[in-house]
Amino acid sequence: MFYRRYPITIKLTNHSSHPLSSLSLLITCPDCTNVDLCEDSQHVINESSSNPPVAKFPLNRTIGELPAGKDQGGQYETTIYVRCTATTSEGKEKLFHVKVSYSHSSDPSILLAKESTIKLNVTEPFDISPSFLSNLFEPISVFHSNEPILIQPLIQCVCPWSIVIENTFINISDSIEMQHETKCSLELSQGQAVTCVACVVIKEPRNLSLGVFTVKWRRKDSRLGTVTSCIELPSVDVLPLPIQLSLNLPAHGLVRTPMTICYTLYNYLNTIITVQILMESSEAFFFSGYKQVIIKLVPDSEQVFKFKIYPQLSGLVALPGFKINLLSKHEGLTQQTIDDMLIRSIPSHIYVLPQPKGLEPTPHNQVIQV
Repeated sequence: MFYRRYPITIKLTNHSSHPLSSLSLLITCPDCTNVDLCEDSQHVINESSSNPPVAKFPLNRTIGELPAGKDQGGQYETTIYVRCTATTSEGKEKLFHVKVSYSHSSDPSILLAKESTIKLNVTEPFDISPSFLSNLFEPISVFHSNEPILIQPLIQCVCPWSIVIENTFINISDSIEMQHETKCSLELSQGQAVTCVACVVIKEPRNLSLGVFTVKWRRKDSRLGTVTSCIELPSVDVLPLPIQLSLNLPAHGLVRTPMTICYTLYNYLNTIITVQILMESSEAFFFSGYKQVIIKLVPDSEQVFKFKIYPQLSGLVALPGFKINLLSKHEGLTQQTIDDMLIRSIPSHIYVLPQPKGLEPTPHNQVIQV
């Protein structure tokens, strides 16, 4: 598999009744581009150092004399570890030629040789395809500063051997804040896939790389050390977000049981913004709180709006509409910008459970961030 060390074990056995002399081993690779060679088994198994001793092709090793017969110690065994840093195309293989040269003790002047060829197909262990979502798990193609973004890399096993994902993580730059990250650790077979999710917030409106996604993995049936594979996430243009809205609400509601929802409006501009807040009527909810109010948001500030709502219907129910109308003019801020932000930032529905029969309504105070 690509970037994984592959052990090649060479075992020589003297089946004759006489010892062999002038024994030497030659290993060559006609196309050794993108091939690493290592003889240190301890490093390969334990990953003991970041700079292992590296050998080069052709590898020539002098063995000397090999005693007669297997029972008298007439055996020699060695293992080398090759790692291919590029895959092979269909119909093309990496070739490793092994040549053993020796002389028979009965006639040392005659040099004998035996050759063998090892063929390797190098394949990718998995494919990684990242996607980017809003905090409502909807795909996004435009990125804004100070707005939560979900990075969701999909890992799909494409090789015929089972692999074990030991760990995953995303390295981000200083201008990106990591809010939450779920890591993967499981076994994958061919065709199976797993996804990880990281929630990040980009602080500055500029072009920047989203980071590097790293996977630590190994082949299931291998005792060798783990392999670290990295892919660079794309660079994106981040647009400024003049204002932002967040919503705290319960995970679900209960019919005829009051619950509190809380909207928080942020102003990231360096000027005062005048807006009108509207809470629309709904047949599915009674509510108390400001239905219509005009406010002024000072620079780098936030305003909180709390409402007590009283569900009347069960199921997936639409929340009362929350509207923001822009009353002042500002460069880079339009009514369309606000409308798009509302669609991206806050959920439109909530699950409302029916009231159990014979039970009195009880307050539901659990609150989650969305």
